[in-house]
Amino acid sequence: GMSLVGLAWMGPVRGFALVPVEERRIDVVVALDTSRSMLVEDVEPNRLERAKVEISALLDAMTGERVSLVAFAGGARDVAPLTADLNTVRYFLERLSPEDNRRGGTDLGAALNLALERFDGSGGSSEAIILVTDGEDLTGEGLAAAEAARDRGVRVHVLGMGTAGGGKVPDGEGGFVVDPDAAAARAEVVSQLRSESLRAIADATGGIYLEAKGRVLPLEELHRRAISTMEGRDIVDGKERVPRDRFQWPLVLALLILMVEGAALDSRRVRVPASTSPTEEPAVGAASTGEATS
Repeated sequence: GMSLVGLAWMGPVRGFALVPVEERRIDVVVALDTSRSMLVEDVEPNRLERAKVEISALLDAMTGERVSLVAFAGGARDVAPLTADLNTVRYFLERLSPEDNRRGGTDLGAALNLALERFDGSGGSSEAIILVTDGEDLTGEGLAAAEAARDRGVRVHVLGMGTAGGGKVPDGEGGFVVDPDAAAARAEVVSQLRSESLRAIADATGGIYLEAKGRVLPLEELHRRAISTMEGRDIVDGKERVPRDRFQWPLVLALLILMVEGAALDSRRVRVPASTSPTEEPAVGAASTGEATS
Protein backbone atom coordinates (compact mmCIF):
# COMPACT_ATOMS: atom_id res chain seq x y z
CA GLY A 1 0.00 0.00 0.00
CA MET A 2 2.80 2.42 0.84
CA SER A 3 4.54 1.52 -2.42
CA LEU A 4 1.40 2.48 -4.31
CA VAL A 5 1.22 5.78 -2.38
CA GLY A 6 4.81 6.47 -3.46
CA LEU A 7 3.91 5.69 -7.08
CA ALA A 8 0.94 8.10 -6.93
CA TRP A 9 3.23 10.82 -5.50
CA MET A 10 5.55 10.42 -8.50
CA GLY A 11 2.66 11.61 -10.74
CA PRO A 12 2.20 8.95 -13.42
CA VAL A 13 0.61 10.18 -16.69
CA ARG A 14 -0.99 8.48 -19.64
CA GLY A 15 -2.40 10.06 -22.80
CA PHE A 16 -2.76 13.75 -23.72
CA ALA A 17 -5.50 16.38 -23.89
CA LEU A 18 -5.61 19.40 -26.24
CA VAL A 19 -6.39 22.60 -24.33
CA PRO A 20 -6.64 26.18 -25.71
CA VAL A 21 -3.65 28.43 -25.02
CA GLU A 22 -4.55 31.95 -23.88
CA GLU A 23 -2.07 34.82 -23.74
CA ARG A 24 -2.09 38.57 -23.14
CA ARG A 25 -1.16 40.37 -26.34
CA ILE A 26 0.04 43.94 -26.91
CA ASP A 27 0.74 45.27 -30.42
CA VAL A 28 3.35 48.01 -30.92
CA VAL A 29 4.22 49.76 -34.19
CA VAL A 30 7.61 51.49 -34.25
CA ALA A 31 7.76 54.25 -36.89
CA LEU A 32 11.38 55.23 -37.61
CA ASP A 33 12.38 58.37 -39.48
CA THR A 34 14.97 57.48 -42.14
CA SER A 35 15.15 60.88 -43.84
CA ARG A 36 18.56 62.34 -44.60
CA SER A 37 18.30 64.74 -41.65
CA MET A 38 18.62 61.66 -39.40
CA LEU A 39 22.29 61.50 -40.43
CA VAL A 40 23.07 64.68 -38.46
CA GLU A 41 25.69 64.00 -35.81
CA ASP A 42 24.36 66.11 -32.94
CA VAL A 43 23.86 62.81 -31.08
CA GLU A 44 26.53 60.12 -31.33
CA PRO A 45 27.26 58.57 -33.73
CA ASN A 46 24.35 60.12 -35.61
CA ARG A 47 20.59 60.34 -35.14
CA LEU A 48 19.73 57.28 -37.21
CA GLU A 49 22.32 54.93 -35.71
CA ARG A 50 21.46 56.09 -32.21
CA ALA A 51 17.77 55.46 -32.98
CA LYS A 52 18.62 51.90 -34.03
CA VAL A 53 20.43 51.33 -30.73
CA GLU A 54 17.43 52.61 -28.77
CA ILE A 55 14.94 50.49 -30.72
CA SER A 56 17.14 47.42 -30.26
CA ALA A 57 17.14 48.06 -26.49
CA LEU A 58 13.35 48.32 -26.64
CA LEU A 59 13.15 44.92 -28.34
CA ASP A 60 15.39 43.43 -25.64
CA ALA A 61 13.02 44.72 -22.95
CA MET A 62 9.89 43.25 -24.54
CA THR A 63 8.25 40.16 -23.10
CA GLY A 64 5.74 38.74 -25.57
CA GLU A 65 4.57 41.88 -27.42
CA ARG A 66 4.12 41.82 -31.18
CA VAL A 67 6.07 44.52 -33.04
CA SER A 68 5.77 46.05 -36.48
CA LEU A 69 8.38 48.32 -38.07
CA VAL A 70 7.51 51.25 -40.35
CA ALA A 71 10.10 53.48 -42.04
CA PHE A 72 9.31 56.91 -43.40
CA ALA A 73 10.74 60.02 -45.00
CA GLY A 74 8.69 61.87 -47.65
CA GLY A 75 6.44 58.79 -47.62
CA ALA A 76 5.96 55.77 -45.39
CA ARG A 77 6.57 52.09 -46.10
CA ASP A 78 6.17 48.76 -44.31
CA VAL A 79 9.39 47.11 -43.20
CA ALA A 80 8.16 44.31 -40.91
CA PRO A 81 4.56 43.24 -40.19
CA LEU A 82 3.25 42.67 -36.67
CA THR A 83 5.21 39.70 -35.39
CA ALA A 84 6.41 38.14 -32.15
CA ASP A 85 9.67 37.20 -33.90
CA LEU A 86 11.73 40.13 -32.66
CA ASN A 87 14.92 38.82 -34.27
CA THR A 88 13.30 39.35 -37.66
CA VAL A 89 12.41 42.94 -36.73
CA ARG A 90 15.97 43.50 -35.54
CA TYR A 91 17.34 42.10 -38.83
CA PHE A 92 15.38 44.60 -40.95
CA LEU A 93 16.08 47.43 -38.51
CA GLU A 94 19.85 47.16 -38.93
CA ARG A 95 19.56 47.48 -42.72
CA LEU A 96 17.51 50.69 -42.88
CA SER A 97 19.16 53.74 -44.45
CA PRO A 98 18.16 56.98 -46.21
CA GLU A 99 19.14 55.38 -49.52
CA ASP A 100 15.97 53.28 -49.37
CA ASN A 101 13.67 56.31 -49.43
CA ARG A 102 11.76 56.98 -52.63
CA ARG A 103 11.04 60.59 -51.64
CA GLY A 104 12.96 63.02 -49.50
CA GLY A 105 11.56 65.12 -46.69
CA THR A 106 9.65 64.08 -43.57
CA ASP A 107 5.95 63.22 -43.50
CA LEU A 108 4.87 62.39 -39.94
CA GLY A 109 1.23 62.15 -41.02
CA ALA A 110 1.97 59.37 -43.51
CA ALA A 111 3.97 57.49 -40.87
CA LEU A 112 1.19 57.63 -38.27
CA ASN A 113 -1.55 56.76 -40.75
CA LEU A 114 0.36 53.70 -41.97
CA ALA A 115 1.05 52.68 -38.36
CA LEU A 116 -2.68 52.83 -37.61
CA GLU A 117 -3.37 50.55 -40.59
CA ARG A 118 -1.15 47.85 -39.03
CA PHE A 119 -3.65 47.36 -36.18
CA ASP A 120 -6.78 45.24 -36.38
CA GLY A 121 -8.88 47.76 -34.46
CA SER A 122 -9.16 45.76 -31.23
CA GLY A 123 -8.71 48.91 -29.13
CA GLY A 124 -6.16 51.21 -27.57
CA SER A 125 -5.80 49.03 -24.48
CA SER A 126 -3.62 46.69 -26.53
CA GLU A 127 -2.19 48.99 -29.25
CA ALA A 128 0.48 51.70 -29.20
CA ILE A 129 2.68 53.62 -31.65
CA ILE A 130 6.26 54.70 -30.96
CA LEU A 131 7.43 57.51 -33.25
CA VAL A 132 11.21 57.99 -33.50
CA THR A 133 12.11 61.15 -35.39
CA ASP A 134 13.78 64.56 -35.30
CA GLY A 135 10.36 66.13 -35.84
CA GLU A 136 10.84 68.14 -39.02
CA ASP A 137 7.27 67.63 -40.27
CA LEU A 138 7.40 69.24 -43.70
CA THR A 139 3.76 68.46 -44.53
CA GLY A 140 2.28 69.57 -41.21
CA GLU A 141 -0.08 66.55 -41.11
CA GLY A 142 1.43 64.90 -38.05
CA LEU A 143 -0.90 66.46 -35.49
CA ALA A 144 -4.02 65.63 -37.54
CA ALA A 145 -2.91 61.99 -37.78
CA ALA A 146 -2.27 61.96 -34.02
CA GLU A 147 -5.83 63.15 -33.41
CA ALA A 148 -7.09 60.29 -35.57
CA ALA A 149 -5.08 57.88 -33.40
CA ARG A 150 -6.58 59.46 -30.29
CA ASP A 151 -10.09 58.91 -31.65
CA ARG A 152 -9.30 55.21 -31.95
CA GLY A 153 -7.88 55.11 -28.44
CA VAL A 154 -4.30 54.55 -29.61
CA ARG A 155 -1.54 56.42 -27.81
CA VAL A 156 1.45 57.79 -29.70
CA HIS A 157 4.71 57.90 -27.75
CA VAL A 158 7.52 59.97 -29.24
CA LEU A 159 11.31 59.78 -28.98
CA GLY A 160 12.91 62.99 -30.23
CA MET A 161 16.28 62.54 -31.92
CA GLY A 162 18.72 65.46 -32.04
CA THR A 163 19.23 68.74 -30.23
CA ALA A 164 17.78 72.25 -30.36
CA GLY A 165 21.07 73.51 -31.80
CA GLY A 166 20.99 70.89 -34.52
CA GLY A 167 23.63 70.27 -37.12
CA LYS A 168 24.38 70.22 -40.83
CA VAL A 169 22.86 67.47 -42.97
CA PRO A 170 25.43 65.26 -44.78
CA ASP A 171 24.84 64.88 -48.50
CA GLY A 172 26.50 61.45 -48.76
CA GLU A 173 29.37 62.78 -50.87
CA GLY A 174 31.55 64.24 -48.17
CA GLY A 175 29.75 67.58 -48.02
CA PHE A 176 26.49 68.96 -46.66
CA VAL A 177 23.04 69.51 -48.13
CA VAL A 178 22.55 73.01 -49.55
CA ASP A 179 19.21 74.82 -49.38
CA PRO A 180 18.28 75.64 -52.99
CA ASP A 181 15.82 78.33 -51.88
CA ALA A 182 18.25 80.20 -49.66
CA ALA A 183 19.09 83.73 -50.66
CA ALA A 184 22.73 83.33 -49.73
CA ALA A 185 24.82 81.21 -52.05
CA ARG A 186 25.76 77.77 -50.77
CA ALA A 187 23.66 78.11 -47.62
CA GLU A 188 23.92 74.72 -45.92
CA VAL A 189 20.83 73.20 -44.32
CA VAL A 190 20.83 72.97 -40.52
CA SER A 191 18.45 70.42 -39.06
CA GLN A 192 17.11 71.00 -35.54
CA LEU A 193 15.01 68.89 -33.19
CA ARG A 194 11.40 70.15 -33.33
CA SER A 195 10.50 69.28 -29.77
CA GLU A 196 7.39 71.50 -29.64
CA SER A 197 5.59 69.76 -32.50
CA LEU A 198 6.61 66.30 -31.27
CA ARG A 199 5.44 67.00 -27.74
CA ALA A 200 2.11 68.23 -29.16
CA ILE A 201 1.66 64.90 -30.98
CA ALA A 202 2.32 62.91 -27.82
CA ASP A 203 0.09 65.15 -25.68
CA ALA A 204 -2.79 64.91 -28.16
CA THR A 205 -2.99 61.14 -27.61
CA GLY A 206 -2.02 60.97 -23.95
CA GLY A 207 1.39 59.58 -24.88
CA ILE A 208 4.87 60.20 -23.48
CA TYR A 209 7.50 62.44 -25.09
CA LEU A 210 11.19 61.73 -24.43
CA GLU A 211 14.43 62.96 -25.95
CA ALA A 212 17.41 60.74 -26.70
CA LYS A 213 19.96 63.40 -25.80
CA GLY A 214 20.98 63.17 -22.16
CA ARG A 215 19.11 59.93 -21.43
CA VAL A 216 20.27 56.35 -21.05
CA LEU A 217 18.10 53.90 -23.01
CA PRO A 218 14.99 56.11 -23.19
CA LEU A 219 12.91 53.54 -25.09
CA GLU A 220 13.60 50.95 -22.39
CA GLU A 221 12.31 53.52 -19.91
CA LEU A 222 9.29 54.10 -22.15
CA HIS A 223 8.56 50.38 -22.20
CA ARG A 224 8.65 50.23 -18.40
CA ARG A 225 6.45 53.29 -17.94
CA ALA A 226 3.91 52.86 -20.73
CA ILE A 227 4.04 49.59 -22.70
CA SER A 228 4.44 47.00 -19.94
CA THR A 229 1.57 48.56 -17.96
CA MET A 230 -0.94 48.29 -20.82
CA GLU A 231 -3.97 46.11 -20.22
CA GLY A 232 -3.56 44.09 -23.40
CA ARG A 233 -6.14 41.59 -24.61
CA ASP A 234 -6.56 37.88 -23.98
CA ILE A 235 -6.52 35.78 -27.12
CA VAL A 236 -6.54 32.07 -27.88
CA ASP A 237 -3.35 31.22 -29.73
CA GLY A 238 -3.61 27.60 -30.81
CA LYS A 239 -3.81 24.52 -28.58
CA GLU A 240 -1.32 22.79 -26.34
CA ARG A 241 -0.90 19.07 -25.60
CA VAL A 242 -1.23 18.54 -21.87
CA PRO A 243 -0.54 15.07 -20.37
CA ARG A 244 -3.39 13.48 -18.41
CA ASP A 245 -2.61 12.79 -14.74
CA ARG A 246 -3.19 9.16 -13.67
CA PHE A 247 -2.06 9.34 -10.04
CA GLN A 248 -5.63 8.50 -8.98
CA TRP A 249 -5.28 4.83 -9.98
CA PRO A 250 -2.43 3.78 -7.66
CA LEU A 251 -3.77 6.07 -4.96
CA VAL A 252 -7.19 4.34 -4.93
CA LEU A 253 -5.54 0.90 -4.81
CA ALA A 254 -3.32 2.03 -1.96
CA LEU A 255 -6.32 3.27 0.03
CA LEU A 256 -8.18 -0.06 -0.50
CA ILE A 257 -5.19 -2.07 0.68
CA LEU A 258 -4.75 0.12 3.76
CA MET A 259 -8.46 -0.22 4.58
CA VAL A 260 -8.24 -4.03 4.33
CA GLU A 261 -5.18 -3.95 6.59
CA GLY A 262 -7.03 -1.84 9.15
CA ALA A 263 -9.99 -4.25 9.18
CA ALA A 264 -7.68 -7.24 9.71
CA LEU A 265 -6.00 -5.59 12.68
CA ASP A 266 -9.38 -4.83 14.24
CA SER A 267 -10.41 -8.52 14.02
CA ARG A 268 -7.26 -9.64 15.88
CA ARG A 269 -8.03 -7.39 18.80
CA VAL A 270 -11.22 -9.41 19.72
CA ARG A 271 -10.56 -11.18 23.15
CA VAL A 272 -11.26 -14.97 23.75
CA PRO A 273 -13.03 -15.79 27.28
CA ALA A 274 -10.81 -17.67 29.86
CA SER A 275 -11.81 -21.43 30.64
CA THR A 276 -11.50 -23.49 34.01
CA SER A 277 -8.56 -25.99 34.22
CA PRO A 278 -9.69 -29.72 34.35
CA THR A 279 -7.14 -30.67 37.14
CA GLU A 280 -8.62 -28.28 39.62
CA GLU A 281 -11.05 -29.70 42.23
CA PRO A 282 -13.19 -27.91 44.77
CA ALA A 283 -11.62 -27.63 48.21
CA VAL A 284 -14.78 -28.81 49.90
CA GLY A 285 -14.71 -32.10 47.99
CA ALA A 286 -11.15 -32.77 49.07
CA ALA A 287 -12.02 -32.28 52.72
CA SER A 288 -15.01 -34.66 52.54
CA THR A 289 -12.83 -37.41 50.98
CA GLY A 290 -10.36 -37.15 53.82
CA GLU A 291 -13.03 -37.46 56.41
CA ALA A 292 -14.45 -40.57 54.75
CA THR A 293 -11.07 -42.26 54.71
CA SER A 294 -10.46 -41.68 58.34
